[in-house]
Amino acid sequence: MAKTIALLATLDTKGAEVAYMRDLIAARGHRALVIDSGLVGEPKTEADISNRAVAGAGGKSLDELRRHADREEAAPAMAAGATKIIRGLADRGEVHALVALGGTQGTTLTAFRRSWSRPWHPETSLRGSAPATSP
Repeated sequence: MAKTIALLATLDTKGAEVAYMRDLIAARGHRALVIDSGLVGEPKTEADISNRAVAGAGGKSLDELRRHADREEAAPAMAAGATKIIRGLADRGEVHALVALGGTQGTTLTAFRRSWSRPWHPETSLRGSAPATSP
């Protein structure tokens, strides 16, 4: 049975890596759900859930966060938005695993797991025959 793997990343800086992972996931018969948590630049690949939607779910507008461009304000808002979105998807059984890519902000965004009232138990039986190689 095909699984859905959420890819959470800042697509303005990690777009090529996310596109590569999306292709690997698809080659194994699964679906990648790409969530953009980027703030400053334009996404380098297509998102299923935009950075505007993530910011909105975090209670801020992307334009407002961009005007200030302050990580101390933006990171918590984007983390809150990502938490709300991913938690909802997982609770509805629409996401079976999560991969977060990034530097400092990407790492910060994965901290949302600690805020869950229930443990995150991603499925680990995602197998395929396509080789894993670097881009």
